[in-house]
Order: sequence, then C-alpha cells, then structure tokens
Amino acid sequence: MTWNRKHLGPLLCAAVMVTALFSNVAPALADYWGASLVKLSSTGKTLAVRRSYDQTLMYVAADPKGVWTLSHFNGGSGGVRLTRRSLSGLTTKSHWWGGYWILGLDTDSRGNASVVFDRSIRRYSPSISRLSNLVNRLPRWTEVFHLDRAGRIYIEDAGHQRITRISRAGAMTGDYAPLNCYEPHETLPADQGGGVTESIDVDFAADSAGNLFAVTESTSSVTVSKFSAQGSLVDTWAAGFGHSDVEYPKILVNPSGTVSVLRPAAGKIITYTAAGKYLRTISVPRERVKVPYFPAYVWSHASDFAVNPAGGFWVIRNAETF
Repeated sequence: MTWNRKHLGPLLCAAVMVTALFSNVAPALADYWGASLVKLSSTGKTLAVRRSYDQTLMYVAADPKGVWTLSHFNGGSGGVRLTRRSLSGLTTKSHWWGGYWILGLDTDSRGNASVVFDRSIRRYSPSISRLSNLVNRLPRWTEVFHLDRAGRIYIEDAGHQRITRISRAGAMTGDYAPLNCYEPHETLPADQGGGVTESIDVDFAADSAGNLFAVTESTSSVTVSKFSAQGSLVDTWAAGFGHSDVEYPKILVNPSGTVSVLRPAAGKIITYTAAGKYLRTISVPRERVKVPYFPAYVWSHASDFAVNPAGGFWVIRNAETF
C-alpha cells in the first residue's frame, strides 16, 4: 500500500517521461506527483499509462517519432544515453475519474486497459470506451493486481502478506503462500488509523504456465519469490541489497520467460532466468530534468516499466521534489 505516496500528493512536484530502452520510441508525458504506471498493449503499438497527478488513464501511440530515442547502448556496462527529438506522431486519449483514486493498471490480450476503481476492476478499450467490469466487487481492498495471458486475475491482500487468485465474479479461487519478505513499513498516527502497521510494497507477475513471481523489499534486501500455479512457494532469491530510500520495486515476465526487476532508487533493471539465475543488469540512472512551473531542476527516477515483444523495455520516470 503506497499510503505515503498517495497522501503526500499535494507536497510533491513531478514530471513523467516514458523512456525507451532497446527501442526507438518514447513519448513525453507531463505529471506532477506520485508514481505513474505504464503497460504495453498486446499489439506492441500502444502504451496504456495511468497518469497519477490528475488520475487519468491514457493511451499513447508507440510512435518511432516520439520525444526520446535511443542513441547509444553499451551492452557491457548497461549504460544508456538518450537524445531528445521533436515531438510528433503522439496521439493520446484520456479519461478522468473525479473523487476516486485509480490504483492498479494492467492490459489484457486484446489491449484493453483495466484499473482498480472504488473496489472494482473496470475495463476500457483503447478508444477509452467503457466495457463491462472485469470484477464487480473485489473480495479484498487492493492497489495491485495482475492479469496473466490466460485471463487469470491476481490481487494482493490489504496487508501485502498474501496474493490471491480470483474469478471475474470476485470469488477467491486460491491463495499463494505468504510472502517471505514481509516486515512492517510504518505505523500510522492515531488520527490516521491508530497503530495500523503498514507493510512494504509488493508487485507480481505470472508466466504462461501460471507460475507467479512476486518482488518485495525490506530494509536489507529486495527479494523475488516464485510460486507454483498451485500456490506453493517454490524458490526465493535476492535482487540486490536494500536501498536507503523506499523503492517500490516492480517485476515483469519477459516474452522469453525470463524475469526482470526494476529497482527505481538503485537505478537498475535486473534480469534473471525463471530459476533465479542472474543474467544481466541495465542501468536506468536518475537524471536532472526541468519541471514545468517549477524554478529548479529535479531528479528524475523510474517508477514502472513495460516490455515489448522483442524484449526491449519502456520505462516511465517521475521527477520529484519536496
């Protein structure tokens, strides 16, 4: 639960960019606080973006004439240098929900985007037409959910200690073993829930066989847990040491079946085999950017990523200052 990010919104100022790694596309998107999310449609031609500051769902054309293009990649060190180009070919459509938070974001095999909204999961087509709800009533309050290629739905529980598979009717069809890297994150003041212990965030993704991979963080490490399709814990491995900043790491399963973890504060994308063998690290370092209507340059860091069919990554960045 990203309570501190969501409720500190008025104190943050951010700019969001979508950056392409191993590809030549990356439109720029304005944002002003918090962690935005990005998912690639199944066609590989459209990015679904949850823009956080105004709670907008956007579809952005993955156009080679976008703002940011890859000019250099050093495969040995993983260093990336980006060159700015003029904005052209960018098309967006959006929808705004006043008074409610758009929480999770994912796309299905047809490219429709789904978001958690008022304890349901709503679906929207690439034209932002409202479709039938994916889930009318969630059995548990959640911010994070995932759709696998078979259409199975996974959600986190309110305490981030367990991941649950649910049906479209909202019925729980199976629980995964408790996450092994759970520990308290913060205790809220009395006027905000009184002694409620909040856990460190979790993100998860499933492969084509139904195996589930979850990433959690603690003060000492970032850990990946692998679960079988039946829900039992199969393996765990560390994705590096903990960072001084709370990271909110992200995870995805690549088309090849490998697993990649985004470490925002550490500025890395680390890729492993499905068995946890280390493969490579790509650098996604912080960058200093100029935020509109703000007098100073601020640091930009990654907040979410998506993978294209060729195995390249799109990274959405937030620039924050207090």
